[in-house]
Amino acid sequence: MPALICLEAEVELVDGTRRDRIAIERFLETRSVLPPGRIVARVLMPRSVGRSTHVRLPLRKAGDYPVAIASLHVEPDDRGNVGAIRVAVGSAEATATRWPGLEGCLAGRPLEADHAF
Repeated sequence: MPALICLEAEVELVDGTRRDRIAIERFLETRSVLPPGRIVARVLMPRSVGRSTHVRLPLRKAGDYPVAIASLHVEPDDRGNVGAIRVAVGSAEATATRWPGLEGCLAGRPLEADHAF
């Protein structure tokens, strides 16, 4: 889910009479209270000019269930620095969520690991 959040995916929900699209973040917030019979028909992602990465962080290197899953999507600005950025983390909480505080810390910095912090 963190990767889908970072890529601004939408979920298409259908039932016998209607078809709706909602942001993946909204779907995660409301999925437990959706009316019976609503089915996820498609997951849609807009095209992007940005760069993305996705990392599973297991407790051990043996491929255990991850302690956290982190995803990042960055669209560089015209100087090559971090422009639009989305960071999301999953498995650490009940629902994958964005980390706007980290996004704010990274915005405007050079798009290089050495300048992240």
